[in-house]
Amino acid sequence: ITPYLNEVCKILKPRTIRNGGNVIFVQIENEYGCYGSDKIYLNYLKDLYEGNGLNVDFISSDNDSEYLQKRGGLDGVLHSVNYRWESERCIGILKKYCPNQIGAAMELWDGKAEHFCEKREPRDLNEIAFSIRTGLENAELINMYMFAGGTNFGFMNGTIDFGGNLVIQRTSYDTDAPINEYGQRTEKYYVEQREIFKFLGKEIPESKCKDVELKNYGEAKLLAKSISDASFVFFVVGSSIQCFSSFPFTVLIFFPSCKKQIFFTAW
Repeated sequence: ITPYLNEVCKILKPRTIRNGGNVIFVQIENEYGCYGSDKIYLNYLKDLYEGNGLNVDFISSDNDSEYLQKRGGLDGVLHSVNYRWESERCIGILKKYCPNQIGAAMELWDGKAEHFCEKREPRDLNEIAFSIRTGLENAELINMYMFAGGTNFGFMNGTIDFGGNLVIQRTSYDTDAPINEYGQRTEKYYVEQREIFKFLGKEIPESKCKDVELKNYGEAKLLAKSISDASFVFFVVGSSIQCFSSFPFTVLIFFPSCKKQIFFTAW
């Protein structure tokens, strides 16, 4: 992991807030308390970041229990809590365990994880409004996650092992985010915006931003097809194989257990 993180640090260093960038924290690990409690490992990561010249504040990120906060955090490093909507309870747990720091929500989930073969059910907007409102009331730092949806390229989407039952994350990482995978503001965006400006006691300014406009790329030509345990059918925009190495193109993935369901994403 060291060579990889050394390269990451080269990218982050000129982008930290003290160097004129917009990176205000570097998170040492991610929900490490769920997996271990090795403080030697966590200190090694912190020392690696500092040794690479990351002159920025560090933060840990763990779920909503004192047990996980203790396992995943480091003394002298700002702790934060991850949760969905119970702001008062979750921030309360953090402040009880770390009474001498601010209440920080690193992952205030305003979306939801999405898996293959599951029906997409967006979060209730009233619940979202409640979580943002109470998050602002109880914490001094909140980070909406995910605020902007994205894409897991290649096969980097990953899986979760629930006792031998592998749950596969969708290649899309839209996660019902306020700004969707295409870069468009959703109704949820405006719900969150209203709650934030109401809390600040300010009027919402007129926006000059424009959402991404979707375009029709025309017909797609079938170039290749293979059938195995999972069948991958590639549709490439354009009329020649040369487009295979160019963007954009789309991959449709069919899994036998999905029956009639089809999942797709920009690659």
